[in-house]
Amino acid sequence: MSDRRGEIEALRLVVEGAPVKASGDGGSFAAAGADDPGECPVVALGHHDGRYFFLSASGEKRMMDVRGMTATGLLALFAGDSAWLIQHYPAFDKNGVPLDDFALRSAVGYLIRACERAGVYDPDLRLRGRGVWRGLPGADGRPAAVVHVGDRIARVDGGGFSWHPAGWREGSVVYPSAPRMDPPNFDAPATAEDGQKLLAHFRLWRFVDPADADLFLGWSAVALLSGYPKWRAHAQVAAAHGAGKTALCELLEALCGSMGVPMNGYSEAGVRQALSDEARVVLLDEAEGDATGAMQAVIGLIRRMSGSKGAAISKGSPGGMVQRFTVIGCALMAGINPPPLTPQDRSRILRFDILKATSDPEAAARVDAAIAWARTMSGRFRARVLLGAQRFAAAVDAYRAALMAAKCDGRQADVLAVALAGRDLLLHDTPPDSDSMEEVVASLGPRIGAMLADDDEDDDARQCLNHLMTFIPDHWRSGTRATVGDLLAVARTEHEGSGENGKALRTYGLRVAIEPDGPVLLVANRHGGLRRIFHGTRWAEGGWIGTLRRLGTDVTATEKTERFAGGVSRATRIPARYLPEIEESY
Repeated sequence: MSDRRGEIEALRLVVEGAPVKASGDGGSFAAAGADDPGECPVVALGHHDGRYFFLSASGEKRMMDVRGMTATGLLALFAGDSAWLIQHYPAFDKNGVPLDDFALRSAVGYLIRACERAGVYDPDLRLRGRGVWRGLPGADGRPAAVVHVGDRIARVDGGGFSWHPAGWREGSVVYPSAPRMDPPNFDAPATAEDGQKLLAHFRLWRFVDPADADLFLGWSAVALLSGYPKWRAHAQVAAAHGAGKTALCELLEALCGSMGVPMNGYSEAGVRQALSDEARVVLLDEAEGDATGAMQAVIGLIRRMSGSKGAAISKGSPGGMVQRFTVIGCALMAGINPPPLTPQDRSRILRFDILKATSDPEAAARVDAAIAWARTMSGRFRARVLLGAQRFAAAVDAYRAALMAAKCDGRQADVLAVALAGRDLLLHDTPPDSDSMEEVVASLGPRIGAMLADDDEDDDARQCLNHLMTFIPDHWRSGTRATVGDLLAVARTEHEGSGENGKALRTYGLRVAIEPDGPVLLVANRHGGLRRIFHGTRWAEGGWIGTLRRLGTDVTATEKTERFAGGVSRATRIPARYLPEIEESY
């Protein structure tokens, strides 16, 4: 018991900063050191439940308890270099002569006090791994770019840069050490002429829309900036067999260099773990649609990666602490039969369709040469986009305003603006002027129109109505099973929907009502027939109510209850302009 009390007293003295007897020093005292004895290579992050959190001298996050704070444990924390420990917490022999060693308890006391000063460890402390990140505002008020290449970090601001060692901290963000990556070549960044050459290489592929080569060039700049853009776009390539999709992925991989993470077999969990707390570019070949929904899960993750904070994921741990990590960056998905994109996907993912390559015998050689050239230019292109990151951010805002003025909706404006700003970043050395922006935006008119039409067709409310209209109930007419839309088209011509078709509709919670402006459809809020129609869909359990009311401002709730077969319910009133007419049936 006395030994235990001695250990507790020694620990108390350590935490309070009192001098303590050095181990094996024959009774002499070791220096306790000051609370801030100098710039320590180990960064204290905080404490929690008897555990202490640090960034080691090599920049890795470490968790230690008191039992792990042995001489060997501290040496590991200080990357095997005891010089700082010996300088600030020297051990002495019994005659007061310094030893070539450090006083363990004094050094441990300093580390504990440093963690106590840092406060309770915040698991939300942002630890950023390799890749390109959005830093604190720079000289022009826009965020600086920060690139982490594993063993060091560069902050790029105003066309200049400064290097910092791994473990560098900026505000509430820490950049711990990680495996080394090739750094950008700031000594010889790519030129605008190099950007033109890269565009010519992308034009080796037969994009369905010739203007898509320019957009794809712009997207490649966004990819190289990965975690920097406030809103980032991803790319989906739908390529015919023999169109060269794998070669295109190889060109992107060469351009990205060590920033790229190529995969041709993956799952949502695999992509998530590969990019955890990094800001890089994932290149997914063989991104085909399937019946299992596995690719849709991957797309769901990529969709969440688009916002400024990326996909923020929380998981429990065996130790009872919540583990939080971020998945951020850009993604390319290439497939012959890629899965369709929903409207929320299309506001984040640009689709590019590529035709089969020509029979030109020199085409393959030119593609191989383009890939080899991109590999030698990777560091230079990465330097160009980083040095121009703040100009890119300003161009995004300008292009978004120009796209909105051209009647593009906000979702398309977001995804197109970053691609256009990326194109300018690679092709020009100055910000775009208003005349050039208007010209570029005007050239995208057909693509913008197609995007708006696709979104209108795939709008969630219209999909819900389409599901309702195409549902085939257990009702026969002239020996043929009819859809709800077929029944409704005929019921509109019946007096107050009181004929055979109108009565059939009421059994499913639907009713035709004749108003001065024409027939309307009343859809019950609660009815067993509608529960069967929407069972297993995302509109089940009454979800159809709010969804259908988003069809338009003229779709409203009824003020009173309405009668349907089997009972009464309030309803949603859908005007005639949304409903099928008799000539549209059969």
